[in-house]
Amino acid sequence: MHHLVRGSGSLSATAFAIAVIVALGACQSRPETAPVNSTSQAQTPASAVVAGSLSGPDPGALPADAEEVLVGEVGLADTGSGGVEGTIPTTSVTCDGGYMKLVTSEGTYMMGIVSIGDWNCGKALEQWNAVSRPDAAVGIRYNADGGEETVTLINNAGGSLTVRIQGLWRSS
Repeated sequence: MHHLVRGSGSLSATAFAIAVIVALGACQSRPETAPVNSTSQAQTPASAVVAGSLSGPDPGALPADAEEVLVGEVGLADTGSGGVEGTIPTTSVTCDGGYMKLVTSEGTYMMGIVSIGDWNCGKALEQWNAVSRPDAAVGIRYNADGGEETVTLINNAGGSLTVRIQGLWRSS
C-alpha cells in the first residue's frame, strides 16, 4: 500500500552528502533500476554539496488543481531483461519557480527540486537533457525512505536521473 509522504523541509549539508552517496550506491547495486552505461545516468553531483542549507520551491506556486503523488512508480514497464523503461509520452520538461515540470500525455508532473549551493532545478534539467531526448517516454520512481524524498526519472532510451526533491505533484 502506498502512503502520502511529505518532506521535512530541511537537512544538513553533511546529511545530504551521505544521502547522495547512499542513493548512488543503491542505484548502482539494485537490479531493478534501468540498465544504463556511465554516459546515460545522471546523479545529483557530490560537488553540489557545499556549506549551506537545503531549500525547496514555494508550494504556493503550484497550480490550484495540483494533487500530491503517492510514493511509488508511475509509467514504468519491465523491459524483460531485468530493467525498466519509461512509458509515458512527454511533450516537454522545463523548470519553473524551482519545480521541474514534465508535461506528459497523463498530465503535468511537478517535482520541487532541492537547491543547495549551485545545484538547482536548472542544473537538474541540464543533467536530464544530457541523458534524455525530447521525444523520449518517461517513468517516475518516487521514494521517501527515511523522510528524504527522491525521484528517479527513467526514459525509454536507457537514461535516468535521480534527484532529491521536496514533493511531487500532478495536475491535469
